[in-house]
Amino acid sequence: MKVGTKVKVNPHHLYPTQFCLGYKEITYKEKNILKMNKNRYEEYLKEKITPAVIGPYGKIYIIDHHHHARSLINLHKTEILIEVI
Repeated sequence: MKVGTKVKVNPHHLYPTQFCLGYKEITYKEKNILKMNKNRYEEYLKEKITPAVIGPYGKIYIIDHHHHARSLINLHKTEILIEVI
């Protein structure tokens, strides 16, 4: 993928660069996501574009929005919007 590419991917396929997360923040994000209707959720994904880099073997490493990504994983969501930087 080229720099600037924006694409939806499954958050389960992402690799973190930050390993310690605050679960209070994750729980807060999960509660807010659960309150969203479909249209608001789509807007939210666009607002929270997750910056990522492509590593060895094409693996996608996120460099920010780790709490956002983890909350989507916990809620069994299948899409997150990333931008390759």
